[in-house]
Amino acid sequence: MNNDLGQHILSAIEKTAPEIRDRIERQIDETRGQGLDAFEALLKAAQTQGGDADLRAVVCWILGQLGKKKAASALIAALDSPATNVVQEAARSLGLIRTKKALQPLIAVLQRSENPDQQEAAAYGLGILGDKRVVGTLVRTLENPEVSPRVRGYCAEALANLGDPMASFTLLAMLDDPAVEVRFWSAYALGELKEQRAIPRLEHLAKTDQAELPGWGTVSAEAAESLALIRSSSPLG
Repeated sequence: MNNDLGQHILSAIEKTAPEIRDRIERQIDETRGQGLDAFEALLKAAQTQGGDADLRAVVCWILGQLGKKKAASALIAALDSPATNVVQEAARSLGLIRTKKALQPLIAVLQRSENPDQQEAAAYGLGILGDKRVVGTLVRTLENPEVSPRVRGYCAEALANLGDPMASFTLLAMLDDPAVEVRFWSAYALGELKEQRAIPRLEHLAKTDQAELPGWGTVSAEAAESLALIRSSSPLG
């Protein structure tokens, strides 16, 4: 692997969680063994159907870490893979490279995929892509009770990342949703948006909603954190 490319990848690996770092290093060593030691070779591998899906997923991850917009077409092609892990890494990487080319392909995965894991990755990618034209799509998906609660939660988080106050009305309504994922991430998003109108509802949730989202905590605790964030941003304190 050429020195410049290798250095970028090493820097990316250092930012990963310790528990997955060894696995990523082993997988990247495998890409070297396959001759994927130049940017053009990585592009070709990302858009080649068939073969080792795990290797292709790692290639998509690498392209996202490199952050080059030239990778957009290869990553968009990878969204058509039948392998969930390839679609997940391609969607996340498209968000990371922040290219407008990714908007419609990611929306298509969110709306048309029947695989919640792929839809979650698309919502995540849309959130970090930073294109506010997707707010309406994310809001409609969040409001749809037929969509997986996990996917709807990712949509709420994406709305928080986009920072558009137009989403506040829907996020307020979602605090009453039956799904813990939706309530938790809507509470989080309202805090990130510094939405003053959410204070009464968040106060209620902070006192009453002890439902837990595994790995993240209770709705009550998240509501309390959002309240603190909103109040800290108020001129009145």
